[in-house]
Amino acid sequence: MRFSILVKPAICFIIFLSLAVILPEVGVPEKHALYLKIAVNMSKIGAVIAGAYILSNLAVAIFLALQNRASSKTVAAKALSQLVRILLWCAAVVVVISILMGKSPVYILSGLGAATAVLM
Repeated sequence: MRFSILVKPAICFIIFLSLAVILPEVGVPEKHALYLKIAVNMSKIGAVIAGAYILSNLAVAIFLALQNRASSKTVAAKALSQLVRILLWCAAVVVVISILMGKSPVYILSGLGAATAVLM
């Protein structure tokens, strides 16, 4: 596994975490609670993005290892890898939207289900 696969999300997470520490010090004292909430949400979003990036690359590595096995030449490993990555990033987007809205991801998924029902 390449070293840069783990470095990029770590740098992203460190940047978001440092913003979470620096941002409250910049604001006006009576607005610290708002800045702190924004900084905490930014660090949560950074953690979700970094985790999704790591899991996405881990899925690619697992499917490449499966593809190199002689017994699994009939399985379309690249297609399965891409399917897992798409589902993973869709879940990450739902979690990020729920963090931004301050609601549970269940609300987002139920809203998507209701919108799908209306469109049918």
